Amino acid sequence: MENNNITQTQTPTQEYTPRKAAKYYNRTGGAICLHFVINQVVQVIAIIIIALVLTFTSNEPKNISQQLTSGPVLLYLIAISYIVANITGSIIGFALNGKLKNSFKGMFTKPGISCSLMALCIPAAMCIQSVSMILQTLFVSVTGSSGMENMQMPQIIPGNTMNNVVYVLYIAILGPITEELFFRGAVMKGFNFAGQKFAIVFSAFWFAVFHGNILQAMIAFLLGIFFGYLNVKTGSILPSVLLHITNNSIATLLEVISLSMSENTLNIFYIIYLAITIILGGICLFIVLSKLKKQETKENKFFEPEFCPEQSEAGKYGLRTAVKSPCLWIAFIIYAVLIAINIF
Repeated sequence: MENNNITQTQTPTQEYTPRKAAKYYNRTGGAICLHFVINQVVQVIAIIIIALVLTFTSNEPKNISQQLTSGPVLLYLIAISYIVANITGSIIGFALNGKLKNSFKGMFTKPGISCSLMALCIPAAMCIQSVSMILQTLFVSVTGSSGMENMQMPQIIPGNTMNNVVYVLYIAILGPITEELFFRGAVMKGFNFAGQKFAIVFSAFWFAVFHGNILQAMIAFLLGIFFGYLNVKTGSILPSVLLHITNNSIATLLEVISLSMSENTLNIFYIIYLAITIILGGICLFIVLSKLKKQETKENKFFEPEFCPEQSEAGKYGLRTAVKSPCLWIAFIIYAVLIAINIF
């Protein structure tokens, strides 16, 4: 990754202090907390509306609670609340940091990356995903828990075309776009006070924690770092949006393929898939990172740190300051509790 001084602003150092940085991080932590609240509120409102509709239209009103937890209803609840929370959370995050006016335009500038290098990023991301799958398998083997026992997750519903179209739109398109808007947009921008490295890693951490379970957190963290670095180097959020869409589309395709396979065939298929993606994707990942390291970072004020301290003082404005934010602690406790619930 590039040196923190890549995009150092001309603002005098003496105007900034760790205390000011803590307030800066606190606003981003507030956006993360509000994101969670919005997600829950939208779900409650949607449940009330669906329950009322079922009460007046269902032939079996006594089974409304059962219908509310069915696959199709669960899919719509999660999709609607999550997308609304991502978009609203992004707007709030930018507004709290005074960057709403130009933030959306600034994120989606033309990226400084060639089509050939962007194409190599796809197998590179698949390699990261496959490594994460192996780590997930090791975690389950060691702990005996998937960490997702108590989670309700929408799934492909065989024979239900309409719901499956919504599922694909949510998982493969709208989910990735709005997630990138929030995490590589509002959240990463909100954590760049101590420089780009800290912003990339810390936003990836929150992207991981946000999933609420250990297994998804593994891949989210690794991909989050890759996506964040790619965006900073190319000066646009578009590369991570395209890669996130591609990554989730491949995962959805694998899910569909697995439905028609026996357990033994599926195990063989995944062994071959992992071997190919790790070897070939690993080569692509090495090439991508090597070229990006040599490539001059495309200037974009959106990705410029609010303040970029000298390397010797960067620690004072990074994690040591971030842990002084009450809102970040509240957000962390919320998601730590969710992860614990899903494990136990």
